[in-house]
Amino acid sequence: MPIYFIHGHLGSSWKHWRFQLRSKKLYSRYQLISYDIRGFGLSSIRLYEAPETNQILSDTYFFLNKVLKNRKPLIIVGYSVGAILAIAYSLLFPKKVNALVLLSPVPFMFPRIQSYRIPKVRPTQMSNTLGNFSIVNKLLWNRFKERNKAFVSRVTSQLYKKPNNLLTQLKSLKLPIYLIYGTRDSIIPQETFTLLEKYLPEHSIVETYPLDHGISHEHPKLFNSLLVDFCEKLNHRGWWN
Repeated sequence: MPIYFIHGHLGSSWKHWRFQLRSKKLYSRYQLISYDIRGFGLSSIRLYEAPETNQILSDTYFFLNKVLKNRKPLIIVGYSVGAILAIAYSLLFPKKVNALVLLSPVPFMFPRIQSYRIPKVRPTQMSNTLGNFSIVNKLLWNRFKERNKAFVSRVTSQLYKKPNNLLTQLKSLKLPIYLIYGTRDSIIPQETFTLLEKYLPEHSIVETYPLDHGISHEHPKLFNSLLVDFCEKLNHRGWWN
């Protein structure tokens, strides 16, 4: 069973998923797949040329179906912004996705996905343009988190009044969905997760833990255990009903 991991903003596949990609408990049972979104990690693009949502989804489709020639439906695990990309990909290609694991998602990102045709794209060239992004100044990082949380809170309030396309289409997904987030998240306010829960299909599973935003790499043993349990449950038809 293939599992595709999508990293979050300002991260990379290794930064956000290294504890999963090198976990024997996971790689001994499943085919683990991940790559750096163009503009992050080792992918080639300049930071000020950040790709649009459709381009990221094009890259994903090309990589999974043309490069890897994957024929099996995927379990997609997305972190933060990556969780919303996972939802978007599932809405566009529901037959190619077996289940979703959404970790600390940010539901206001990437709203324009309603009608979209896959264009011809070239494989992402690999270089170290952006490099392994890290913020060494703790004070600046804390200021960023505070401002980001305030911004997300304002946008969430707007979405409660007028939801975007992604939220309104979310209930149409028939596949199993597993949402995990931390009640001590220092980047995303709790009302944002509550908003997403409101639009999840009824068969979804939601679990919370007294943890921060990056559960997968801050508490990898816990997350790996949750992920393995979820994957094993998928073998039992109708478990989510």
